[in-house]
Amino acid sequence: MVAPSLAKVYMEVYGCSANVADAEVMLGLLKARGYEIVDNPKEADVNIVATCTVKTPTEHRMIHVISTLSKLEKP
Repeated sequence: MVAPSLAKVYMEVYGCSANVADAEVMLGLLKARGYEIVDNPKEADVNIVATCTVKTPTEHRMIHVISTLSKLEKP
């Protein structure tokens, strides 16, 4: 695993405003601990998808997003 001071993190956020707020908190905590937040999943060492799956169409879309990101072969 890459040390936090060297690790780059990408996050995609989907869902309600509460989920967006939670993701902002997560990003703030990661940044405070030395992780660099990047805007491109190809630049990241770690990709995070923050979502909820209250509705079936959202669940299917999130499975597609996660599948696409997993092809980058990053945690």
